[in-house]
Amino acid sequence: MSRPLIAAGLAIIAAGVVVLLVAAIQRHLKQELGRTNEQVVKLEKVIGNLKMELDAENKARTQLEGHLNEANSDNDHRRQELDTAQSESKEKDARAQELTDELEKARKEAERQLAAQTEASQLLFLRHGLALWLYQRR
Repeated sequence: MSRPLIAAGLAIIAAGVVVLLVAAIQRHLKQELGRTNEQVVKLEKVIGNLKMELDAENKARTQLEGHLNEANSDNDHRRQELDTAQSESKEKDARAQELTDELEKARKEAERQLAAQTEASQLLFLRHGLALWLYQRR
């Protein structure tokens, strides 16, 4: 046999081996690709579920924030009402103290006038009594 035929035969055998190896590698890669695709599908489902859970949690958080904002607003309103009521109470307490002071002054003035009137009545009574006594002695 001639060398070129042997070389051609070996080249054909080598090409066949390469084709068989490529086919085996291709089969293996297809299997790996199939498993990878299955994993991708599973991961996409997990991602979808996680997105749905995240959306639900975001919605719940938004509702809670709304409730919190409303409660804070109510709290601020109540605080303003309390401040107003306390201010009004202080004003009324001050006015009540003024009225108490005026009443005390009026009571003292009334007592003074009553004492003066009583004293005047007693003096008048004594004068009349003295006058009557003097009249009777004459």
